[in-house]
Amino acid sequence: MTIAVLTALAGAGSAPAAALYSGSKMLEPGSNVEAVGSKIVFKAGFATLECGRSEVIGTTENTGSSTQAVTLSISSMALTECSGTSNVLKKGAWIFHWAGESNGTVTSEGWEWTIAFSGTSCTYGTPTATDFGPLKGGSPARLNMSAALTRVAGGFLCANPATMTASYTFEEPNPLHVTAS
Repeated sequence: MTIAVLTALAGAGSAPAAALYSGSKMLEPGSNVEAVGSKIVFKAGFATLECGRSEVIGTTENTGSSTQAVTLSISSMALTECSGTSNVLKKGAWIFHWAGESNGTVTSEGWEWTIAFSGTSCTYGTPTATDFGPLKGGSPARLNMSAALTRVAGGFLCANPATMTASYTFEEPNPLHVTAS
């Protein structure tokens, strides 16, 4: 039951610039980032899919700048302990934006996954920049995800939009902080 829960991002957009730090060291391009989620809940109309655990692993593409947020290219996504079937089609990227102090927000772009329930298959994702929620910097950093996902494929039984909620803890690096670049 593999899926991208967090799924997925690619562009920086016009959000506040950012840099990611672990302690006093800025993360360089190619730095590993790993987030583990618990109790992921996906709701699409009458259907609910719950997973007990999710893992998102990626590497930073850039350090950020005064005009650019930090992009995390997702290399691996997995959902386990799920109440239904799911399959990651595209991993996409997460984009980190500074939101003040050592905190940020995360958006996702380019992520897609298919879920199947009651004989229906629906594909949802983040074809454009989608807000995933606030990230509280710390040891460990935490992402409280609450996102509206776009239906990418599927029939009239596939609700649009669908919602996903989850809590992620950043295990690597630890600590993790978002700062102004």
